[in-house]
Amino acid sequence: MLLAKCKIFQYLLALVLLFHISIGNCQKKNNTNNFKADSLVVVSSQPVLRDDTNSFEKIESSINRKGLLTELQAELEHRKQLAIKSQDDITLARSLNDLMKIRDLRTEDTLYFRNSAFMDTILNNPGTSAALKAIIHILHAQRLSNFDHRSLRFNAAAYRTKNLKFNYAALTAKQRDSIVVKDIEAALSIHPFKGDITRLLWLSSNPDVFLFQPKFEDIVLSERINLVASRYYEYDLEKSPVGQWASLPSIKFR
Repeated sequence: MLLAKCKIFQYLLALVLLFHISIGNCQKKNNTNNFKADSLVVVSSQPVLRDDTNSFEKIESSINRKGLLTELQAELEHRKQLAIKSQDDITLARSLNDLMKIRDLRTEDTLYFRNSAFMDTILNNPGTSAALKAIIHILHAQRLSNFDHRSLRFNAAAYRTKNLKFNYAALTAKQRDSIVVKDIEAALSIHPFKGDITRLLWLSSNPDVFLFQPKFEDIVLSERINLVASRYYEYDLEKSPVGQWASLPSIKFR
């Protein structure tokens, strides 16, 4: 009788151990397909997007801390492909911009303009939508402006990229500034954005300045003011429309 009870106990114990090991293996297998970065969870190749703007901010925060770059790059590539399929120009532009930031961190400093060459490809493609072009014009202006106000690790000539269509590093600062002006003006003239543009606030260098619900034009003009205030442009402000804005009535100024 005692022997029979022992055999039953051993049999039940073996089943419990087998069940426990099976669950552990399943959990281990599932965990290899997951990573977590600042509460942004990616399962296999399908992202769990709680909120588009919020999740992008978490990605960009991780990029700024140089954390989980491989995983974030894979996530952004996936978002880029989804945006192309769904024709979501805002998500596409933001994904491309964040991928550029990762390339900047992973490559040597002299590849600055090579890493942003996709902007020229988009701007010179006749099939690009007006919405995407307008966003890229702003990013392009910021990229050119930042070059003249960043610490270069090498001689300026080392940043020249002769095998690219546009060799921006070979231009003078004044020539680059003239392109920046054209970018700003192009963004204002071709954009199709109306109504709520909250998803575009990431384009602003300082979105906190808006004490009202901004329009796309407000974001663009704010960027132009930032560039002028930082003395990125080498032209006479007295002759620029920017210098006349302060004297406008508040309604026209907005």
